[in-house]
Amino acid sequence: MKNTLHTVLLRFFVLLSLAAAGYSQPASISSDPKQLSFQDVLEGLEDTPVYGAALLEYEKVLLEEKSLAHPGDLVFSLEPGVRSTMAELMEPDQTTLDLEGSVLLILGRSLLEEEKYREARRQSQTEVLSLNNTRSRTILNLFGLYSDLWILQEEGALLSRELDLASAKYEANLQLYAGGAVSLAILEQAEEELRLQEEAYSDNLLDQRLTWFELQKERGASTDMSPLIPRLAPVTILMTAKEKPLQLLEQALSADNTVQEKRDSLQTLKENVSRLEKADLDMDLAPLVSYGDYDFSMNYNWENRALNVKSTIPLAEWGSSSSQGGQDFWTFGLSLGLSLGAGKKDSLDAYVLEKEIRRQEILLEDQINSIALELRTTYQKYLQAQENYSVAERGLIRLERLKDAVDTRYDAGQALKLDRDAAELALKRGLWKVQSARAEVQKTYLALAAMVEDITSYL
Repeated sequence: MKNTLHTVLLRFFVLLSLAAAGYSQPASISSDPKQLSFQDVLEGLEDTPVYGAALLEYEKVLLEEKSLAHPGDLVFSLEPGVRSTMAELMEPDQTTLDLEGSVLLILGRSLLEEEKYREARRQSQTEVLSLNNTRSRTILNLFGLYSDLWILQEEGALLSRELDLASAKYEANLQLYAGGAVSLAILEQAEEELRLQEEAYSDNLLDQRLTWFELQKERGASTDMSPLIPRLAPVTILMTAKEKPLQLLEQALSADNTVQEKRDSLQTLKENVSRLEKADLDMDLAPLVSYGDYDFSMNYNWENRALNVKSTIPLAEWGSSSSQGGQDFWTFGLSLGLSLGAGKKDSLDAYVLEKEIRRQEILLEDQINSIALELRTTYQKYLQAQENYSVAERGLIRLERLKDAVDTRYDAGQALKLDRDAAELALKRGLWKVQSARAEVQKTYLALAAMVEDITSYL
């Protein structure tokens, strides 16, 4: 009985002396005194590699559409020439130097060019969706990394204090073991707890650095891999009630650029089939006028919608013509050229395109099903995150009650300072779990919103 009382008193005074002495703080990660907010991160959105490349792609598509909208440039050409008139071979009577000039005017786009232009217009409209989706995905990725790093920083401060407490417990049990008040198993348990806390703290510091480096890379600042990490400010987004996946599906399909791209591809293929099924007919109309050595002619091609105007005038003459003294005449003419293809090649090409249309329809249906599945999955993750947040809040309430009970016993002299500090740290750990759960709710909510709309307004 005396030995038991001696052991209890020894443990009490050792723990009391260590609690009064305080705990030493372990080394922490190097931090930048500046504070970084998520709005600071978003200010450099156009500098991010993914969104910056998407902006350039959008500008390129607009320029391609503008290029195809232009039917073509005027083409001027000059062709000087020499003509000889002779009654007998190698004995020219008259030599004429003349000049032929022509102008080619493109009056419109050909049928093939018109198809390319319509395809380019559809692509530019789809590229707007692609740019918006890239913007939302980039913001979502940055938000996820920012939130992860903020949670790691909050946990790092908590782990530092938990490590401090584990170290104090180990030192207390070491002294108790030296006095014979605890068994070796209890001392080993305290040492194992200290080791695990050291590993957890070290892993947290490593995760902070790696997450910071990844965030810097996504921001387009991969060359700045400074280990100094600024303190992140908490971020809260505006969350409103979301409809269920069945109601959100049409919005998701309308906002998804991959679905629109496949629909555009189908439309282009159907237009190509329609063109190939038409008669392969081409026509040229060429009026001409000449007076003496002066010639003027035109040629218009219906397929290419091109008008070619030519004129030939004499510049100089040498010698005398065998028909000198003759009279110059006016000459008028009109020629019409028609060409009609058999259509066998077009028929075979159309058959190939019809098979491709069917293949694209299957891929489109599969893409729609994939988006529906992703929408349901993201929605379920959002619901689960909400449930985890509620669980964390209920756990925090229980820890608050536990902290009140320990404080009451401590004030009555029935608990040690170590017990009170342990309860306080448990409460802080519970608060961190609530913060972590809320951050996960925000991430899953933004992921759901990004599938149906631009998420910039939520930040």
